[in-house]
Amino acid sequence: MLVPVIISSVAAGLLSVTSYFPYKNHLKLHGDALSDTVLSTDHLLNLENCQPLSTRLPNEPAGPVEPSFCEDVVLDRRTGVAYLSCDPTRLTWDARVGIYEDGSQKLAAEYGTPGIWAWDTNRRSLARKLYISSPPPEYPIRPPADLLSTFHPLGIAVTASHPYFVEESDEGAEPKPEPPANLVIVANKPYADRPGVIDIFVHDLDKVGGKDHTTLRWLKRVEGEDLNGVHVDFDTNFSIDPFRIAIFAEQYSDTFDRDYPDPTHVKENPDILAGFKHDDIASVAARSVRIPSFFITSLPDRSSQPAPPSSVFSAVWQPVASYLSSQYSLTSDTLTRKVFLHHSSINKTLSVRLDGSDPDQWEGFPPLIQAWDGGGKKAGSNSSATALFIPSLTADQSKLQEWEQHWVRGIGGGIRDHRIHVNETTIDGLVNTIVRLYKTYTPSFVNFFAVEHESPIRALVVDEHGRSWTASNPNTRSVEKWIASQRDERRRRLGLPTSSPVALSSSERPPRPAGKIDQTTYVFRHFGSVVAHPWETEKLKLKKSKGVWLRKEFHTFNVFKSPAETKAQIEGRSDDELKQRGFLPTVPTGLAVDIKKKLLYVTGAYEERGIAVCKLPADWIEA
Repeated sequence: MLVPVIISSVAAGLLSVTSYFPYKNHLKLHGDALSDTVLSTDHLLNLENCQPLSTRLPNEPAGPVEPSFCEDVVLDRRTGVAYLSCDPTRLTWDARVGIYEDGSQKLAAEYGTPGIWAWDTNRRSLARKLYISSPPPEYPIRPPADLLSTFHPLGIAVTASHPYFVEESDEGAEPKPEPPANLVIVANKPYADRPGVIDIFVHDLDKVGGKDHTTLRWLKRVEGEDLNGVHVDFDTNFSIDPFRIAIFAEQYSDTFDRDYPDPTHVKENPDILAGFKHDDIASVAARSVRIPSFFITSLPDRSSQPAPPSSVFSAVWQPVASYLSSQYSLTSDTLTRKVFLHHSSINKTLSVRLDGSDPDQWEGFPPLIQAWDGGGKKAGSNSSATALFIPSLTADQSKLQEWEQHWVRGIGGGIRDHRIHVNETTIDGLVNTIVRLYKTYTPSFVNFFAVEHESPIRALVVDEHGRSWTASNPNTRSVEKWIASQRDERRRRLGLPTSSPVALSSSERPPRPAGKIDQTTYVFRHFGSVVAHPWETEKLKLKKSKGVWLRKEFHTFNVFKSPAETKAQIEGRSDDELKQRGFLPTVPTGLAVDIKKKLLYVTGAYEERGIAVCKLPADWIEA
């Protein structure tokens, strides 16, 4: 009898130890080990460098005249125009957590309406909201009738309207001119009961107003079967719910005219435009559009278990029992761990092969993605996606993984044949169906490098040298409490059910949680010695040409920190104190960096105070 008791006791002890320490690490990752005092008094760094976009005070709501509640931001380095995807209905129409209670524009006069904003960062002008226009009847594709009323943008990506303006010039050749227009590719969640879509727009920069042109012209929508991600190796389909987008500037759609079809009077008399069109390469490219392929990450599949109408979502609570039974785990589903590539040449989507284990994902932290060109031709790279950067989050670890493109299987391993049926009209007016054969290439990636972070990553951008900038909140529970409080207040304004019968005073409300932004840089090493820094492109190109594989050594630095603050504390400061103190969006969800101007742009999907423009402190970063 004694032996079984001893064995059981030892087994119980081992079981408790193996579950206790991972659980403690889980709580540490989400900030339970941090005291409120530390986060409110000792969590302040370079915050005075971060200010609102306009001259208003940092504690004042942005209102409808400025971008607020912005999920994502992207900076087009060619034109200097930053684009923001903003949705003031986010608190009650939240695709991140599956809450779809009210996506209407009832409070538009106070907060504004969902939309895309553009800001010419080369000037001191303010950001402007772009008016979404629909094509005329002559256009072959009709936009959805409810495009404006159901527009709820998430991730956003931007590139030039034609690959001519994207391709790098050869050494010694004249640099390419600025593109006359940008393509704006937006992940949109218009409906609660079906997966989201991707809407593609063109923003003309050579029309009236130049870069201040305020019209965003709709071109097409990718949805339904075109967004069903097909596995590269198996006959498996994934119903993608788009969240983040990254451009793959190598495989494009067929060419079509950038402008909408000419009016009837021009069609009947084409000579009316004689002398105004040129046939050189740049002029032809300026009049044309070719849509690039792009990578997509997906929200989880919630079709089988929709969120209750008034649920308060929790992304952190995980009982110790979850280490013994998987039914308690908050590990996100397979869909969020995949990366997909939409091939614009065939309007189909394939999954990307990530050799090894897919990135881990956790509920409440939808997957982010950034593509990096490896420094381009000057650094010896030949792909716009030399590497993909994807955050990975488990129960007790947060990492940023760098997935390198590889050709171990040979180029042929990623090539697929596609037969597309196309209807064409002959000169006689007859419809003729032809079959076109397209070849697409879906790259493969392997994970060599991963950088561990102290907190779950909520926002990510990679600069032109391949250095990552990440934003996070040290305490996940405080984030959820604050968002729940904000959501409750919005529900009360809309007449929806709330979790508390009365509104909380400014001193009773949960404090705005602490936040921080880090830069992760690296050096290349070979046999222990430093070979090159990220910006030494000539050295890197020489090593690559010799086939030398270089190891990266990463270093992460805190750049900005904002403390936890109650509304009463913020309201108690004078105007001068508020201006001098600065601010960061409470829960950062979008980042863009301009290395030349040494500026960082920060957005927050739940932030009514707008976006922050941060001057990079010279003594704190490597820029």
